[in-house]
Amino acid sequence: MTFLHPIFAWGFLSLAVILILYLLKRKYEVRNVPSTFLWRKAGQELSASKPFQKLRRNVLLPIQLLMAAVLVFALMRPVLPGDAGGETVMIFDLSASMQAKNGSETRLEEAVETARGIIDGMRAEDALTILAVSNDTQQLLMRSTDRGAARRVLNGLAPSNSTADLSGAVSLAEAMEREVGELNIIVFSDDYIPSDGIAVHNANRGLDNCAVYSFEVENGVGYARAVNYGDDKEITLACYAEGVLCDARTLHIPAGGSEGTALNIPECRWAYVEIQENDSIQTDNRLYYVTEMQSTYTVALSGESSIFLERAIALRDDIQIIRTTDEERNSVDADLYVYGDSPLYFTADAEIQAILAGEETAPRGIFQLSGDDGLTSGLTLSDVAVRAYRPLIGGRTLMTIDDQCVMAVDGRTVALGFDIHDTNLPMKYDFPILIQNILHELLPENAADVGDGFCGKDVVIPVPADCANAWIEMPDGQHMQLSLPDGGVAQHSENNAEGVDLSAYENGAVRFSGTTDAGLYTLVIEDGSGSGERYFALRMPLSESDVRFTAPSIASDGAAAAFEGGKELTIALIALFLLLTMIEWVVRRRVA
Repeated sequence: MTFLHPIFAWGFLSLAVILILYLLKRKYEVRNVPSTFLWRKAGQELSASKPFQKLRRNVLLPIQLLMAAVLVFALMRPVLPGDAGGETVMIFDLSASMQAKNGSETRLEEAVETARGIIDGMRAEDALTILAVSNDTQQLLMRSTDRGAARRVLNGLAPSNSTADLSGAVSLAEAMEREVGELNIIVFSDDYIPSDGIAVHNANRGLDNCAVYSFEVENGVGYARAVNYGDDKEITLACYAEGVLCDARTLHIPAGGSEGTALNIPECRWAYVEIQENDSIQTDNRLYYVTEMQSTYTVALSGESSIFLERAIALRDDIQIIRTTDEERNSVDADLYVYGDSPLYFTADAEIQAILAGEETAPRGIFQLSGDDGLTSGLTLSDVAVRAYRPLIGGRTLMTIDDQCVMAVDGRTVALGFDIHDTNLPMKYDFPILIQNILHELLPENAADVGDGFCGKDVVIPVPADCANAWIEMPDGQHMQLSLPDGGVAQHSENNAEGVDLSAYENGAVRFSGTTDAGLYTLVIEDGSGSGERYFALRMPLSESDVRFTAPSIASDGAAAAFEGGKELTIALIALFLLLTMIEWVVRRRVA
């Protein structure tokens, strides 16, 4: 047996206090006296009695001593050892579905309470590791025997508004197991199905929930749709234009179905719809729409271009293509220049050619990707062949043939070292993906394009080159100041919101990442002509709104027999104390 609060052992001094009170208490005897003369004599004898006398038989004394002892034991919170012996790793799912409420307690709070019971039952020498998973994995406690630190970590856990990939954290725990030997791995989630050797505590029951599925605005009319993950329901859907109520509708949604409606919306920069009734998850009851404020990029296409290339570029609706010649290219004002055949250049500066090409060579091998990069994301290059290529010199290698570079990037220039007319690449699904990756790298999409972005995902925000000052206002009111010196680097300032990462200012944009706050964000930009505001919004992934079902809790062989942990006796001792109080009251009445 262990005690959670052994400091309260000083309470056993109360037993000595009770004994002393009984020793000091005067002992009176019942006597019948026939006259007042004898009464006065008895009083004189009592006044001369000594304070400390031999204890006489008294039924109340042992009861009161037992009551005091039981109360002290309850304050010390005794715990019987549980089955979770050995080193333990606890993995907590902090995805949005863990904020679902069953009454007054969220799923995460339920998981934390179970974890406390397991920790209370662990032996003093057993090490504990705590991992938390939302859009990434955080190591909150590493192989520690400090139970106070573990409880502080548990108290600080909070669900996010993003998804959680538990596989990475479980892989980390399994790697630890291979290093340290026997290890108890316990996952706290709501729908996780573990592999062998892993215990999982999932939420106890499924819950009903409603969410706003979509919201678009066109010509003063908002089209909203709500989805019902539960029984038949009637909800009120209200619409707000820049925070002012402008319309509302009552919707009857069948079980597991959805229902849409049209709402009247005045001209505004942003608006949102909101389900007025409370349900299991409040975050998904509101969805924003941001009026598009995007600018149009100009791409100058020169040379003997392919129709496939032109169509792949035109997939971006914020791009305008203009045709030009090689001779006129330098006189055309464009955001991006695409020219050449082998190499084929994509560059923001038509006059600088940082990547050069060697002599044309016939390939012996096939295309190979070099490393993991956003420019090659989603490419497989399966069955792609080329007649000839020219090895590229300079920049960072992204694609090779025969160990020779055929795709490279240098700053704001990307080059392909082969003629796309001499390859079957334009006929493959890889080609539009490759072109869109290049455009995304060289022409970052506008903030308005992430009006329906998801929490935990990166957002690329364009910032003008002549910007003198800029900051972001978060949904909770925090400000994140951007410092944009002449060197073109976005730096954290002292009042940056905690937990939010702003990467380097590059290519006229800032990558905004690391936030799980759902709601409206305001980008304020100041330049020589004044200041302006742009908006974007992040939402909770809709997949997290369906909390109707939960996976069963499992205690696998070799894992901590898991969730029951040690048995705390505090409640039983308090019940015993109350019983002894009643017994003492009954005995006192009979003795009196």
